[in-house]
Amino acid sequence: MVRNILRKLLHNKAAMSGLAVILLLVFAGIFAERISPHDPYKVDLAVKLLGPSARYPLGTDQLGRCILSRLIYGTRTSLYTAMTVTLVILAIGVPLGIIAGYIGGAVDNMIMRLADIASTFPSSLLALAIVGIFGPSLYNLMLVFIFLWWAPFARMVRSSVIKLKETEFVMAAEAAGSRRISIILKHIFPNTLSPIIAYATLRIAAVIVHIAGFSFIGLGSQPPTADWGVMLNDGRQYISSYPMLLIWPGLMIVVVVLAFNLFGEGLNDALIPSSEERAIVKETGGANV
Repeated sequence: MVRNILRKLLHNKAAMSGLAVILLLVFAGIFAERISPHDPYKVDLAVKLLGPSARYPLGTDQLGRCILSRLIYGTRTSLYTAMTVTLVILAIGVPLGIIAGYIGGAVDNMIMRLADIASTFPSSLLALAIVGIFGPSLYNLMLVFIFLWWAPFARMVRSSVIKLKETEFVMAAEAAGSRRISIILKHIFPNTLSPIIAYATLRIAAVIVHIAGFSFIGLGSQPPTADWGVMLNDGRQYISSYPMLLIWPGLMIVVVVLAFNLFGEGLNDALIPSSEERAIVKETGGANV
């Protein structure tokens, strides 16, 4: 099975292109201190708004900071935030989805009503409320996404578990007297991994876009943090005189989101054999709460 999945991925040029970009960005984020040509926070007004040169490959911003260095450090910020949020919502949504689908009854009803409540909150309004109470910060914004986005994972896993409960191997394990926790760990959870992995990859791209968007309007990362959304906000007033301040971070967001979407679609096709399940993951993964 693993060989078949790898074969499908290796033959999917779009997915492999996306994976190559992701690995390159992860490498840049991990080794940002070593590969950045300059300190991304060093202000030098004597060299502000310079064009590309040997010293500053992508030029400098309005405070004389190296644009390339800030983009590299922004990669670390975006990927760290997106992966952290995705891991936490997986840790919340997957167990709740398994419990709801396997136990059913009143427990299922209660968890799904909680998911309904989480899904009714628009992310922008909830972010404004949290920021108004606790102040603008990236961590407060991460809490908003965690609160909202565990619900789609829980629903998707619950749907898979309900189908798995009717399979012969699960019913055989129940008839043999296996404990519920043993059945879940040995038979249920491993067979729900495929849609979870595919959807999580797509969700990372959505988190990156939302983080950049909220940082752009001042609700996420705050200046002088090297963040793509902050860089877009800083460059707004120079859109006519020095548009590269907006083009570079905007291009980075497009490239990263495209890479994760291409790789996520490739994983979706390779991991999930059912066309119905693929459609569910694509529809859910492309939706923005």
